[in-house]
Amino acid sequence: MLKKVLVILLVFYSSTVFSQDQPNTLLWEVSRVGLKHKSYLFGTFHEVYPSFFLSQKNAVQKLTSSSMLYVEQSRKDFYDSGASNATIITWDVNKWKAATNPEQRKVFESFVQKAENTDYYNLPPLLLSLTLFRMYAQNFCDTANRDSDESLDHYIERLAETKNIPVESLDDKEKIGEVFSSNTLADSVLVEACVGIMRSMLEEDSKPCQIFDTYKNLAINYELSKDLTDKNNNLALLERNRKWVKRLDKAFQKNSCFVAVGYRHLMYRQGLIQQLRDVGYNVKPVLSK
Repeated sequence: MLKKVLVILLVFYSSTVFSQDQPNTLLWEVSRVGLKHKSYLFGTFHEVYPSFFLSQKNAVQKLTSSSMLYVEQSRKDFYDSGASNATIITWDVNKWKAATNPEQRKVFESFVQKAENTDYYNLPPLLLSLTLFRMYAQNFCDTANRDSDESLDHYIERLAETKNIPVESLDDKEKIGEVFSSNTLADSVLVEACVGIMRSMLEEDSKPCQIFDTYKNLAINYELSKDLTDKNNNLALLERNRKWVKRLDKAFQKNSCFVAVGYRHLMYRQGLIQQLRDVGYNVKPVLSK
């Protein structure tokens, strides 16, 4: 009898873990004993067509009934911080040759030749990877319903503003411009990412677009038990998460908040979901549609 009970408990535990990691939603409810109001986390995908958010009707309702919206970087803070005019540390052909192996250099050269634009050599790896991914997303992947170049996050921000909901940035205003002028993230991971996107566009390969389908089908695996502490290429992600949790902890005490950030910030052991749980919040998946 005891053995049967243990088996049942194990099955229940396994199904619970699975439902937490793959709950088929983009929306998470945040509550805490002693707080009368609830807040919500919504995982965005910056490059998905903006009006996709309207298909997530429950998420829209939670946004419009919230007292505050938090985003990574509000449009106002982005422009006020000078990020749009930040001085970018430029690269050149020699720097890219030093950072790539012969095979990667061949792909880079082919891409520049086909694009008939050598300016790609001037961008450092972080900015180039963001530029290329946006190009790839809008021209190869998420094209069917796209009627704007606006990011999903900014669309949500504009929707909140039409409802007179205040919007605040999670990133410090004075830090927003640093990402665009920094040269510290020029590591092999970003270089490989740049070359990989170039190769996909040259070969007209749409396989990487599966990540868009995964997101829009709400099939994200949040991998909440996966530890990223020792992954050097995730240090920026983890540092932002740590700062954001402190800011959100204070915000949740005062208001019903809607938090719209890139879904990867919700994932893993060091993501917002688990970190908020660590400081006493109950965070559970709820239907976003």
